[in-house]
Parts: sequence; structure tokens; C-alpha cells
Amino acid sequence: MAAYSENDPNWEEEGVKPDFYRFVFTQKGSAWLKMGGKEYVSEPGQLYILPAGVKQTYGTLGEESFGRYWCHFRANLGDMQLLEVLKLPVYVSVDDEDFVKSLYIKMITALKERTLTSGLRLKAALLELLSYYLDRCDFVKSAGGDREDLSKLDNVLQYIENHLDSPIHIEELARLAYLHPNYFIEFFKSMVGSPPIQYVNQRRLERAKHLLEHSDEHVACIAKQVGMQNHYLSRMFKIYTGLTPSRYRKIYRNTYMDKTSPDKRMASLPAGNEVGGG
Repeated sequence: MAAYSENDPNWEEEGVKPDFYRFVFTQKGSAWLKMGGKEYVSEPGQLYILPAGVKQTYGTLGEESFGRYWCHFRANLGDMQLLEVLKLPVYVSVDDEDFVKSLYIKMITALKERTLTSGLRLKAALLELLSYYLDRCDFVKSAGGDREDLSKLDNVLQYIENHLDSPIHIEELARLAYLHPNYFIEFFKSMVGSPPIQYVNQRRLERAKHLLEHSDEHVACIAKQVGMQNHYLSRMFKIYTGLTPSRYRKIYRNTYMDKTSPDKRMASLPAGNEVGGG
């Protein structure tokens, strides 16, 4: 989904927690954003990526309306899990605004046409936008010598995502990275910031959260889908979130499902500069 939207001064949107990623390209006006314990202020000419599953609150600044191009996509486009691990920036400065604008126009046009090839053209423009963003990340510029390590990590992360419903063994992950198991553990921790087993459990719990939020399946069924025993999922989930799975589902739906659906709030997308942390 892609479009151009504007919001009037004094507009505000609170507690948005999308289940998709979003690219935003500000064209006019300014807006503020609170996300992940940090605050940002928008400026025209920045390409912004907003992650899925993260609470976001934002609104306009000043007396001018806030206008931007935006698009959203699901996490199965490319390796978004790898992007999260690399801790890439929330936004990059755009040095060719006409080019980035043209990519959004291509996406908007493809969505309107609905021809046999429109889906391919939509995905091509989105991938080109993702490439543009990555090319302007300092990490990517300095990571040339680490491409082999990144490729190994990519293979491991993809395997983990595809096997969360099954036992995952260190020996198999090490084999995918062509490393001895003992060395692999240190390699993984240096790249991701946590040991492999801790990361796998975190991914299982995140998958369980998503299923609790977006399905009506019983907790026991969800536990099976994330490779855990029912009692173990309940215990780990409470440690992870402070709530039992059933309580989490009830609170989430009371908080978010009664509000306007995400597709109706697609105009609610800011972009900006970081002005503080926390």
C-alpha cells in the first residue's frame, strides 16, 4: 500500500502499533514522533523506516499541514530480521528527492492499475527504495569487509525464522555458518548482541505475541507453533511481558482492536530527525 497524505496542524495519533514496516518520505511541514524511548522531529527530504511491532505516537508541528509519501510492507520482504539485528538508522537524508519521489509514484501507479505485471512493478519499486535506504546507511558503507560474516548471519537468521516451531540446535546453526559450535556462539553474540538460544527464545515469544494479537487460536496451539510446551510458553511469556498469554491477548485487543484499523490510519505516518533519547 502506498499513497501521498497530508494532515492539518494540531493533528495527533497516539499508541499506533502496526504489524507492518513503513517507509515515509516527508515533503512539507513538520511532525514529531515518539518511538522506542526516543523523540524525533520531521523535516522534508528524509527517508524514514518505521518498524513493525513498535508503539509509535506522533503529530504535526507548527501551523503548516504535514505532507508525505508513504508505503507499508510486511516483514517477509527481504530479510527485515537482518536489518533489525544490524541496528540501522531510523532515517537517512535523501540526496535525490526526485528519484525517491518517482519510486513512490511508481508504487502508487502500480496499485491503481492492477494489471498482470503491476504486482511485479510494485515490488521492484519497493525493493529499489529499500536499496536506496541501505546504500545511505553508514553501517553498510563500512561493512564491506564483513560481507561474508553478514551472509553467514543471514543464513542463520533465515533458518531460525523458518524453524521456530521445531527444535533448533546450536550444531545446526553452526553448520550453516561454517563454524565450530563453540566459536559460533561467540560469533553470533558479537553480531546480534545475545547468545543464540536467548535470541531463539526471544523470536519464539515475539511470534507468540503476534499470534495472540492476530488469531483466535488457543494458547496450547500457539505454543506448538513456536516450538514450546504450553506451560513453558506461559511461564516464559509472563517473564518476557509481565502478563500471561491470555491476559496479554485481552489487554491488547481492548487497547488496539477497538480503535481505528491500521489501514484506515495510513495517513498517520511521520518522518523526522532525532532530537532526544531515552
